[in-house]
Amino acid sequence: TLQTSLQTMVLQNSISSAGNLIGKSVQGMDDQNDTINGLVTSVRVESNQVMLELDSGKSLQLGRMTSISPGPTAAAGAGN
Repeated sequence: TLQTSLQTMVLQNSISSAGNLIGKSVQGMDDQNDTINGLVTSVRVESNQVMLELDSGKSLQLGRMTSISPGPTAAAGAGN
């Protein structure tokens, strides 16, 4: 049960880290080693893997992410 508890803790930590990426632009490699990128819109768990859902409609495994950058920001003076 110790191993199961540790795996659960690691998964929860990964979900938390991935949640902090919502709204950020990421780049990484898909299962075919093709580069994909997009804005993170949500996070899900699939077969004990944390997946980032991108605005491009693609999914990126958290462990295959290669870069993170700030998402788009509101235009200066918006709402004035």
